[in-house]
Amino acid sequence: MAMKQRIIIFLFNLQCMLALQAKHDLHAKYDQNTLGISLSLDAAIKTAYKERSSLQSRKYRIRQQMDLEWVELSSYFPQASFRTEVNKAARNLLPIHQTFISINQRIFDISVPIRSKVSQQNTEITKLDKELHKDLIKFETETSYLDLWKIVQQHTAISSIKDSAAKQIAQAETQDIIGLLNTTQQLDAIAIFAEDMATVESYKDDLSRTYYTLERAIEKKITTPLHDHTTERFIKHAINAAQKHQLDYYLKKALINRKEIPIVETEIKREEYLKKLFGYSYVPSASFFFDVSNGTFFSLFESGVDQTFWQIGIRFAWNFDGLGNAHRSNAAHDSMLERTFEKRNIISQIKLEVKIEYYELQQLLKQLKAVENRFNQAAEKYKQQSVQFNVGEISSDEFAVSERNWQQAQFSLLDVKVQNARKYRELLFKCGYPEEQNQFISIYSRS
Repeated sequence: MAMKQRIIIFLFNLQCMLALQAKHDLHAKYDQNTLGISLSLDAAIKTAYKERSSLQSRKYRIRQQMDLEWVELSSYFPQASFRTEVNKAARNLLPIHQTFISINQRIFDISVPIRSKVSQQNTEITKLDKELHKDLIKFETETSYLDLWKIVQQHTAISSIKDSAAKQIAQAETQDIIGLLNTTQQLDAIAIFAEDMATVESYKDDLSRTYYTLERAIEKKITTPLHDHTTERFIKHAINAAQKHQLDYYLKKALINRKEIPIVETEIKREEYLKKLFGYSYVPSASFFFDVSNGTFFSLFESGVDQTFWQIGIRFAWNFDGLGNAHRSNAAHDSMLERTFEKRNIISQIKLEVKIEYYELQQLLKQLKAVENRFNQAAEKYKQQSVQFNVGEISSDEFAVSERNWQQAQFSLLDVKVQNARKYRELLFKCGYPEEQNQFISIYSRS
């Protein structure tokens, strides 16, 4: 073989060794034989709920809104103020010392209960937003977990590709030395070897990408392998569940469980209350007041008299702002109509999303049946070639290729199964995770 081609093969062998070593370092984190503890999908979701900072921030946002509710209600509690002053005037005509105490109790103000209702709607919107974000966190954790688990399962197939590539390139080099390969065959052997090494290198990159994606989803470093047995049961159950219901079932569940719908409905209620709040702003308010003032006063005829004055009564107030609140009321009405039409748009979008996910799931289910048939054929062929290898009818190199094809057939089936489970969970996410479909995660994710 030409020197240039030998150098190319040497470089690819070196690349293969480095790639597999880097891959092995990362894959060691998931080696089920070296670690006794494993991370189930259920545990990953619980960890994400606990660790995700975006979810924690929403908890404090809810507390903030609940505190603001009390701000509105507190205006109906007695309001008191205390003030004291010390003065010195040139002719002592003003008091040197004076104390003021004022107590007010609101009797009637129609805006207070309406403002309280607005604040309550804001709190409800914040709570629904938190639940919506929990669904998103759950979906991100599920998909990233399944993606990583699938890549980890590919380890055996990748090892088979590596071994087969090494044997084939060694065989090609031997054949070239004795002059059995022409230039075209030499280049073909190098090209096949390059493709195999690219597959190995791509596997390392995919493993790193999916690993860090899951770490981001749960916001915690992964130090244990993924749980094999429960994940397999989870995928099997998801595929079975995906074949039970028709499209209408998912559409009904989506309209009941998607949080975007109650969020926009609550926004409509809030705008209704704001319309009333601005519309009723011209209604007079009434409050009871009690004021006390005490101080030392001076006059032209007396040198310092300590006196106390007090007032008690009911105060009526009527504010007119040049119809500003009337325009604000109209603006709230327009906003209410805008959110009403937005609700229709959200419902239409939800229906479309569910339909798309449903029909994509049906395509994957059909693909799964075809892949299962091809898998059964590959299994039978591998069984026959195993017998041929044992009796010496085929060489070890030929059997290595057969073994590689068998590994690839296994992973192809696993890949389609994970795609089906992933798509089914995505469909449930688009339906707002119906409660009855939501229970099997913990059941099938237990250690």
